[in-house]
Amino acid sequence: MDSIDANRQLLRMNMVEGTTYDDYTSRMKDINNYVKDTQNKIGELEKALKKSKGNVNAYAATIKKLRADLEERNKEIATLQANVEELKSTNQNLITSTVINWSYSDRKVRLKLPVRISYHDDPEIALQVLLGAVEGNRRVLTDPAPVTRLMQFSDHGMDLELRFWIADPQNGVNNVRSDVNRRIWRLFRDRGITIPVTQHEVRMLGSGAPS
Repeated sequence: MDSIDANRQLLRMNMVEGTTYDDYTSRMKDINNYVKDTQNKIGELEKALKKSKGNVNAYAATIKKLRADLEERNKEIATLQANVEELKSTNQNLITSTVINWSYSDRKVRLKLPVRISYHDDPEIALQVLLGAVEGNRRVLTDPAPVTRLMQFSDHGMDLELRFWIADPQNGVNNVRSDVNRRIWRLFRDRGITIPVTQHEVRMLGSGAPS
């Protein structure tokens, strides 16, 4: 268990945001190694569980915890694989000919800012407003140009995404995110566009309520 916990902590430290093909593939390799190691540990625990006459509950709880952790890691792998495929799609020559990977060769980094709007708002207007949120920002590149996408219709609103590139990630990434997000908030407020808040209805039943 100590070795698994150590590997888990190492993964958490290494799971910083990266946008290059090598970033994603390296991260997937690390997680895959962690998954294999944990699966081996589970196998050892299951063998010990069969032989053990005591501590059965402790072994069972540990195995359950490890299996849950593996499920989360598998989800991360699926997400990373999707990002790798998107990088391949962006760089059409990545497999067949010359590699043109902006994020690797000349340090350009693409950022994605998700935002949700209510179904009372016009998504076409909201998409244009999102583009306006990066206009005039000296760190946001105009080539490649920023783009916006309507990603999905969720239970609580429409999920949009603003995508743009910067050329100086060494000067910070989250500060650019913060600047653009703050401007999105101001522009949405000025245009009356709503960022919905998930609400839950709670019903209190009295002791005399029918069963």
